[in-house]
Amino acid sequence: MGAIRTRTTAAVVGVLGVLAAGACTTPPTLPVGAQCEPLELVPGADLTNCNLQGMDLSGVDLHDAILTNANLTHANLDGANLDHTIAIAGQFQYSSMVGTTMRDSGATFAKFHGAALTGVDFTGSTLDGATFGNFLVAGHSDITGAKFTNVDLRNVITDGWDLAIADFSGTNLSGKTLTTNNLAGAHLSRARLQHVHIEGSNASGADLSHADLFGAAANATDLSGANLSSASLDTAVLDLAKLVNADLTGASLLQVLARQTDFTGATLTGAVFGDPSDFTGAICPSGAAYPGGDPACLG
Repeated sequence: MGAIRTRTTAAVVGVLGVLAAGACTTPPTLPVGAQCEPLELVPGADLTNCNLQGMDLSGVDLHDAILTNANLTHANLDGANLDHTIAIAGQFQYSSMVGTTMRDSGATFAKFHGAALTGVDFTGSTLDGATFGNFLVAGHSDITGAKFTNVDLRNVITDGWDLAIADFSGTNLSGKTLTTNNLAGAHLSRARLQHVHIEGSNASGADLSHADLFGAAANATDLSGANLSSASLDTAVLDLAKLVNADLTGASLLQVLARQTDFTGATLTGAVFGDPSDFTGAICPSGAAYPGGDPACLG
């Protein structure tokens, strides 16, 4: 395994060097992979630029392979092992990747538009610049049961994604605008959501436990029944938000704006509050108006 990783790393450096060299002139011509002709579908194979379009590769084991700019459009990759692959600019459009594992892989600028991604596992992979298309239109990709755990999606277009049907635990979505996404019941435990924009969204029942929502714009957001235990909401804007029956156990709400926010039935055990915060017009867990003298209210 050590030898494979060393060779793979060297190959990546070489590819990036070629790309960098041609960045200001004409697009570089990458060499054809050493195992394209004759085709060798084995772990660690160099399949750079290989044309695998439309091939049945279901269940194939290509872990540690180099798939840079490989053409896998319309291919059947169901159940394939693509873990630790280098797939820079790989072409997976309209392929079937049901149950495929692509963990800890480098798939920057890869194309997944129209791919069937049900149950695919991208855990720990690098997807900067990857394209997936819009999941709300005809011919869309399907991410039901997919795993994007610990993936950085800040530079990936996620408009229209249904975040409730896949696992985004630990995902980095900081600074993104998610108002076009379905957040109801989303799996975002330990996600990095600093300065995210979810104002006016439906995030009811979402799992945001241990999530970092520092500076989040969540005004008028429905967080009813959401799990925000041990989450950081410091400096967040929660004006007019609904936190009815939300679990805020151990959450941090320092310097928040929560004017007219509804905390009815919310659990605030161990929650940390601090000035300067503004809870003008907020509703306490008991249903009383803040600061109505309710000892079970805020802070």
